[in-house]
Amino acid sequence: MENWKKQSNIQALNVAGKKEIDFRQKEVHYQQAIHRRRQWCCAAFMIVITIFAMVNFHVQYERNALAKQSVAEVTKNLDQAESNHADLSQQVKDLHSDEYLQRVLRKQRMYSKEGEVIFNLPD
Repeated sequence: MENWKKQSNIQALNVAGKKEIDFRQKEVHYQQAIHRRRQWCCAAFMIVITIFAMVNFHVQYERNALAKQSVAEVTKNLDQAESNHADLSQQVKDLHSDEYLQRVLRKQRMYSKEGEVIFNLPD
């Protein structure tokens, strides 16, 4: 009789022992159910966080694309303005020259030099 007390997997078969075994089995099943529920909650939470991050990334990507596009447009406008500025600066320098003023007057106002005849031809 003493031999079964030494072995931990042998238990006495009485009503109290059976209730204890049933209680322990229910407790194990309950813990497993809780564990599964927590796993599902964690998985759902991770999916929601992942979707949120993906949407946020997409929004930031679109903003970045728009910013790059506007930078390209502004750079193009800046290049045109610098070219226009260079042309106007050269024109201001040329305004101080008598030769340039004579060319402008001859071209726009149809003035001529002495002895020169201007013919106005249709385009």
